[in-house]
Amino acid sequence: MLRSLLIDNYDSYTYNLFQLLAEASGGEAKQTPATASHPYAVPPLVFKNDEISLEGVVSLVEAGKVHNVVISPGPGTPHSPHDIGAAMQAAALLYAG
Repeated sequence: MLRSLLIDNYDSYTYNLFQLLAEASGGEAKQTPATASHPYAVPPLVFKNDEISLEGVVSLVEAGKVHNVVISPGPGTPHSPHDIGAAMQAAALLYAG
């Protein structure tokens, strides 16, 4: 089973991604409210784009705590640091690596 890191760019689609990632990683696919405890066997770790640094992303990947990184869509533009937070740096670093 795999664990994903889901970087939330403040988009309503993030919960849908959460469900799909949990199902793909070996968990159960059950509909639950976003604020309830999730019954998935392997829920993704979710951080808002301004709640985790690039160093935090790298640390989780290098420690083997997450096996992939998924960046949610979001409002705004990737050209605005306020809109994208650490997501663009993480994508550039992990894509290059």
